[in-house]
Amino acid sequence: MAKNDRSTFEKNISYSTSQLSSFIINGIKLEMASKLPLLSEVEVKYHNEIIVKSNKNILDKDEFDNFFNTLKKNYSNFIEMSYIPNELLSNLYSQVINIEEHKYLLKNRYFSYASFLMKMIEKTVSEDFIEHIETKFEALSSNCMQNYDGFWLNALFNSDCSNKSKTSINDIIKFNKEFTSLSILITIELFYNKLEQDIYELLINRLETKRVVIQIEQRSFFINNNIQPMIYCDDEEWNVDMNKVLNVFLNCINLMTDIQGISILAGKNCSFLLNDKNCELISSILKVNKDKIEVLSICRIELFSSKQSNILESVFKLNNLKFLLFKAVKFTEENLKKAMCYTKNITHPYCYIRFSKKCVIASD
Repeated sequence: MAKNDRSTFEKNISYSTSQLSSFIINGIKLEMASKLPLLSEVEVKYHNEIIVKSNKNILDKDEFDNFFNTLKKNYSNFIEMSYIPNELLSNLYSQVINIEEHKYLLKNRYFSYASFLMKMIEKTVSEDFIEHIETKFEALSSNCMQNYDGFWLNALFNSDCSNKSKTSINDIIKFNKEFTSLSILITIELFYNKLEQDIYELLINRLETKRVVIQIEQRSFFINNNIQPMIYCDDEEWNVDMNKVLNVFLNCINLMTDIQGISILAGKNCSFLLNDKNCELISSILKVNKDKIEVLSICRIELFSSKQSNILESVFKLNNLKFLLFKAVKFTEENLKKAMCYTKNITHPYCYIRFSKKCVIASD
């Protein structure tokens, strides 16, 4: 295989040595940060002001050193602090402050999978359908709709992540065991260089994940700090970049051993065509996990026409499927006929199955 033909996922694997090094280094830094004394509100505010100045290259070195030398004196009972260089101490406190400020949002204890699926269906069912989904899953002895971890891990990829001059909150949660969850919600607000790598590093060490949602909310890309993201005008460019992201996402799922729920959502005006390689990945995931997958939902992502039949055949063999939603995937008429035939002959218990507006069935 030519070098240029390698998938985005394979390119990330090729950096495994540096990623392992990054994992070890960040693990050590998080261990150090966890033992630091918590700063007062005044100290946190001043620290953040220093970081802002530093990012703008207007920070006086003496001011920087004076602040951290004062901290070391104020917290002299923490002897280890005196041995940490000021630059590293600043980085460690950035992590501590980031975690404390974002912990509530990172641990999304109120995310409802049933409500999320309901919104994907939108106005075609009544409001009591959420309760119906949850009740039906419970009756089928499934916990897939429950928050059995206590929270969903909220990973937001936005302009803060694209600025590599500072540590983003996603850089921290990649390596922090405090945010280990079997349920992951990934939200993409824009495309930027290394977005695929960030998603890879987030998921590759969480292969025990059971439910994963990825939602693409804006059709835009990062240009530079302090500049508004640019809207994609070229459909082909948008398709290429989103397929890079999905290639990494799907390959990571393909390595997960106990996946129950997969949801892929492109927001309004964010639809794109999934290429043949990624369509093959979906088929592979469904085949390998035919006895485990309970929820599959794909919204506003077109499936490569020549691969639709393979995906459908894999769907038809899902033995534990309870909720299925395809929305705006543009199945061909021939494949819709296959789906309609399948719905008439389903033997396993289910909650809701939809291939298109023409092909919907819901259990009582």
